[in-house]
Amino acid sequence: MTARGAVGGVYREALTYARRQFEAGVPQPDRVRALETLLRDVWPQVREWKYVCATCDDIGRRVVACPGDPTCGRRRPHAAHEFVVPCGCRFGDRFRRDPDRVVDAIPAPPRTARGRR
Repeated sequence: MTARGAVGGVYREALTYARRQFEAGVPQPDRVRALETLLRDVWPQVREWKYVCATCDDIGRRVVACPGDPTCGRRRPHAAHEFVVPCGCRFGDRFRRDPDRVVDAIPAPPRTARGRR
């Protein structure tokens, strides 16, 4: 796979630059920082991204911290942890349970043409 166009050329040059730094023995944190600076300086930035929902960053789920009490729904004592819940925005709609769609525990058997005359 070859990279073409202006963005591809910038990417190829950045990888060449990173390889030269690696061969020169530059430590990885310094290489990453230099590569990021190089790409930010020359990469064509179209526009700044603006989130619709600042709570979930348009993912639809927000992270909630549980200190080990029944906050998360567990009844027994447990260690502190984080969990996700659907966000109240429109992006969280796809993660909410739909009460109109109730699925039976035992599905009905499939209908067949057998027995019909």
